[in-house]
Amino acid sequence: MDGINTTAAAAHEMTSVLIADAPTTGFEFGIDCMCYETGPQFKGVTSVPAGLHFVYCGVGMSPRQGMFVRLKKNDICVKQWDPVNEGFLAAEDSPIPEGSIAALRAQVAQGQLAANLGPYPLSQWST
Repeated sequence: MDGINTTAAAAHEMTSVLIADAPTTGFEFGIDCMCYETGPQFKGVTSVPAGLHFVYCGVGMSPRQGMFVRLKKNDICVKQWDPVNEGFLAAEDSPIPEGSIAALRAQVAQGQLAANLGPYPLSQWST
């Protein structure tokens, strides 16, 4: 991680973006102007400020695909990766049951996924 610290009060206003079933190799994930090649344990990004963000991804030499997401305070956005089309599934096509999404939200809130979530680069964000 890049050593960005947030206060407990600020962290409560932050959101998370989770990627279900992200590839374990060759996966590029980006949010706003920052793009990263992820590792096998990657599940998403945390400490994302509330507001409008562009989330995108790609594998290998395939074109990147992305979407704008509007995140509210304390929100957890879950996107399902589609390995066939190498992009995010539309919400209505996602096979993630609502109960599983609720379980992911609880895991994030309890810090169980902290080791799998990268911090949002707050130094790159401006209002």
